[in-house]
Amino acid sequence: MPGLDDVKLGYVATLDDAMEFKRWLGERHGGNAIGLDTETTGLNAYEPGAKIRLMQFGDAVTGWAIPWEDWRGLAIEALNAWEGDWVGHNLGAFDRKWIEQHSPYRFADHRVHDTMIQAHIVDPLGPGGLKKLADRYVDRRSSAGQHLLDEAKAKNKWTWATVPVDLPAYWVYSALDPVLTIRLHELYQKKIGFGGAYAGIYDLEMAVRHVVTRMEQLGARVDMDYSRAKYEELSEYSGKVKAWARAKHGLLLSSNKQLADWFESQGEEITIFSEKTGGPSVDKQQLKIFLESENPDVIELVTQTLNMRKASKLASSYFGNFVNFSVHESGGDFVHPSIKTLGARTARMSISAPALQQVPKQDATVRRSFIPRDGNKLVTVDYSQIEMRMTAHFSHDADLIAAFAEADRTGGDFFVEIGKEVYQEPEFQKSDKRRGLLKNTMYGLCYGAGVNKMAASAGVPVDRMAAVVKGLETRFPGIRRFMREVEDLGVRRERAEGQGYIITPIGRRLPCDEGRVYTLTNYTIQSSAADVLKRAIVDLDSAGYGPYMTLPVHDEVVFDLPEADVEQALKEIPEIMADTVNFSIPLLAEAEGPFDNWGEKYASK
Repeated sequence: MPGLDDVKLGYVATLDDAMEFKRWLGERHGGNAIGLDTETTGLNAYEPGAKIRLMQFGDAVTGWAIPWEDWRGLAIEALNAWEGDWVGHNLGAFDRKWIEQHSPYRFADHRVHDTMIQAHIVDPLGPGGLKKLADRYVDRRSSAGQHLLDEAKAKNKWTWATVPVDLPAYWVYSALDPVLTIRLHELYQKKIGFGGAYAGIYDLEMAVRHVVTRMEQLGARVDMDYSRAKYEELSEYSGKVKAWARAKHGLLLSSNKQLADWFESQGEEITIFSEKTGGPSVDKQQLKIFLESENPDVIELVTQTLNMRKASKLASSYFGNFVNFSVHESGGDFVHPSIKTLGARTARMSISAPALQQVPKQDATVRRSFIPRDGNKLVTVDYSQIEMRMTAHFSHDADLIAAFAEADRTGGDFFVEIGKEVYQEPEFQKSDKRRGLLKNTMYGLCYGAGVNKMAASAGVPVDRMAAVVKGLETRFPGIRRFMREVEDLGVRRERAEGQGYIITPIGRRLPCDEGRVYTLTNYTIQSSAADVLKRAIVDLDSAGYGPYMTLPVHDEVVFDLPEADVEQALKEIPEIMADTVNFSIPLLAEAEGPFDNWGEKYASK
């Protein structure tokens, strides 16, 4: 691929510049694709004062930067005039939202292509940024302009919102982006284009990207009175605990060293050490171990520290962000989160701004903030133990498959059925605390966690965890066999090809880091589960539920539905999401609701 020596970049400042740009656009016929990009005041297209600053168009040799404030009419005219495909780096998730929020133009899904998605599919371990990719595949000088711009911004204390749009370092950096994007798009066509090895995966990823972008645009309604009250309550509580620790023990609870020194002074042994520094750690796992202490002062400090950390986390990461990221619109206050459809190497999705992927499991406190629109109700649908079902499918363990079949036949709970066998207690119930231990252990087994780590995570003695693990391994030997087979294949590929990897059922190639083939079992299970959810989201959109989906969190989808449609949705959505054909065990979805807030689902659990 040729470098950047023949590239021409232009900036529209005069009528003559505008006419030259229009001539360029009118001559674009070959390739049937134009690169598109924007420069904006920030990351959130919906916050007050958010603006587009530049809009850039380009092909493989020419790039244009159009200042939005003075020449938006020209930019919108170009958007409407071009009848071919659009290609952008993060176009589907970022630029599309900005353009549709701040202009009358609306994209046709089938004309949108995204090189960030293409890059992740082709090389999940490679760089994701446009300039780094272009440095590697187009020209080593691709990022030179970024360095010049960074220097200018630092020298003059400019931000993305204040750097002058006519500054050459800014517009040259920007005008080059669509050129680099088209070059990468042409490079990736052999693998993601028609007939390419990853064509089907790319089609799925783009389809789900379009649906998820509309979820982001729709937004999720939040109860701001509740969110503000909880933020103040939890912040106040956290401050009181910190003051108590200073007064009683002279400790700064935010200091890992002070806490570690204090626990050791009380005769407690630190057994967990920081991976970064190698020093003693007082993380959540270590504190849970200290709860077994016979020293009441130790137990008191551990309890207070854990409670303080939880309160501080909830206040800053959730309720504070709900307040900061919310936008008051017609119909209430809404957050428009950023949903990455390729948020992990395994192709699982993640949610940020605000971060909802890390919301505490089975906790109603944070979820209580999310409420339906007026006249609507919330409905949630999630897959029933999908990763464990994937494990049963890939392991071919007859007893594991049979256990699921029995639970499905009787309408029971899989982990309850397993508990009856592992503990030899026919009356084992879902409310039994050992169910959670069993569930964590099963997943720990699947993902190769050690007994010590599983015990620390569950907060139980190692010998108790070891007994449960041994019982499960004896009961379901196919799990370990499956793990060994995946790892052996990874090792052979690493030795023969220089990289260990798996190929998922739909053809995804997922490589592991060198020497970490044990992670490939996790990749197999989680990636396959992610693909099932993505297909379901696309199917739901096709069935007319697209305008009502607001959040995809883990294996759960949250719907904001008109009250009159709830009854039908509770029956129909699980049927659309279920997969009873492609796996040796049915993948079932369960609907719950209607709710007046998301937290109601978890309030009694």
